[in-house]
Amino acid sequence: MDREIVRKMPRRSVIVVNPQFSVNPVYQPSRYDSSNTINSNQFNRVGVIQGLGHVPQVVEKSQETLKVDIEEISNPPRPEVHDIFPPKRARKGPAPKLQGDEKCTICDHKATGFHYNVLSCEGCKNFFRRAIVQGLVYHCKYRKSCSTNVDFRPRCQWCRLQKCYTMGMKKEYINRSKNKTKKTLPDPIKNLIEMVKKGWETATDGIERPTKQSYLNTSVSAESDQYDHVTGVDGKRTEFFIEMAFYKTKRIIKFMNNIPGMHNLSSNARIWLFKESLAESMVMFNATTYDPARQTRQTTAPAVKWLDGEWRGKSDFYKCGMREEFVEPMFEVWDRIYQLHKQDKYVCSLLMILVLINPDRQMPVEIKTELDRIDQIQDQYTEALQVYLEKKYPKKSGKMLGKTLAILSNLRDISNNSLSKQLSQLQKMEAKMPSLLARLFSYNVTEEEIRKNLF
Repeated sequence: MDREIVRKMPRRSVIVVNPQFSVNPVYQPSRYDSSNTINSNQFNRVGVIQGLGHVPQVVEKSQETLKVDIEEISNPPRPEVHDIFPPKRARKGPAPKLQGDEKCTICDHKATGFHYNVLSCEGCKNFFRRAIVQGLVYHCKYRKSCSTNVDFRPRCQWCRLQKCYTMGMKKEYINRSKNKTKKTLPDPIKNLIEMVKKGWETATDGIERPTKQSYLNTSVSAESDQYDHVTGVDGKRTEFFIEMAFYKTKRIIKFMNNIPGMHNLSSNARIWLFKESLAESMVMFNATTYDPARQTRQTTAPAVKWLDGEWRGKSDFYKCGMREEFVEPMFEVWDRIYQLHKQDKYVCSLLMILVLINPDRQMPVEIKTELDRIDQIQDQYTEALQVYLEKKYPKKSGKMLGKTLAILSNLRDISNNSLSKQLSQLQKMEAKMPSLLARLFSYNVTEEEIRKNLF
């Protein structure tokens, strides 16, 4: 069979000329379909379908002219369908049905289906989506060979994300249409964040009347303190600080009990979440009472408002027995939140919930059955934060969300790296703690005793 010459025409038409005949060229439709048949009555003398409008005229050539044209083309390639039209994307078939005992190929938890091309659980599915959509960047602190098992996966998010890729998760399968900016907040999310903000204000507003004297100067940046000469002043200041921490703990418990959806969890799960996140939530509690340049008698200095109504700076934390590696990261977190969101109570209250409801920790066996439920509650508030930031920062919501969620990692570092050292320091100082704080931080009493004090 003689070689065919193909000319591409406007409006996605293709004219195919067969050199064996000097008749009208044969029309080949622009949508490839092997079942299509062409009727010669559809063409006019120039070989173009009537009704297409103006197109360049094709002049009929004699067989001799066509032979010359063929000799001028050296081995012309035969056009393939994908050279003319983009390849058709194969439709995604139905996912195989699960038997109910399948395991997640990433963390070995109970699988809920095929997510982004991989058999996985809800936790790993949502983790992968958040990492891709929000552009989060993780780093491994060890040898990039950490375990991703459900018991160890919170230890290294970098290794967990790499395991997702290794097992075949594809970021192209993520539906990003959910992230389109909306002019107004959906009513369910609007009502949810209003409830959360109200709970935050109830927990953080107002002052406490401590039973112990602070022995601290009210001037934030004062280099010397009028109480420095008092005998045993260090211990007295530490006792005052611990009393303030006790009041703060009670307020955080009140806030946590008012979180919508929290009572869907068992009391054991709520106690475990609270205990594991206490140090981080105590730092987050002061996010809306931070001032990076608090005016004093002589100058300005970063300060936070304590529950007795007084503003205090870093030096006051040091005088109360706090270590530098504990105080400096706290002020860095407060300053970071302030630079991003000032004192936005919507953002701070949602961040506090994400601190409290964080299942990526070393989880007891008896609570693992509630892991999916905890993940669902966490995803609900993550989505609420995302939608709120899309409304507040329509042109840079993705970047703001990534920076905001990075604060959770900073808080986790405080809990993991500084808390144990700080508790050891307080024990060396023989500081006395209220029974509630002692039970929460020492973990050496029964769950029934803690439940009586918390919930």
